[in-house]
Amino acid sequence: MYEGVRFGGSPYFYTWYRWGYGWGYDRKYQALTLTEQKQADHLFDAYSSSKVELSCTN
Repeated sequence: MYEGVRFGGSPYFYTWYRWGYGWGYDRKYQALTLTEQKQADHLFDAYSSSKVELSCTN
């Protein structure tokens, strides 16, 4: 399972089942720009402030 996730989830493969990136296919592994960081912070804050019940709270 570990190897499947490491291989299959890579940003270097243009597959439909990539997960956890949320950015375009051409991004690869790069540090976030200031604009991208602000976008991610805004989305995280919006998610965190919603009344979403999480299954793991510890």
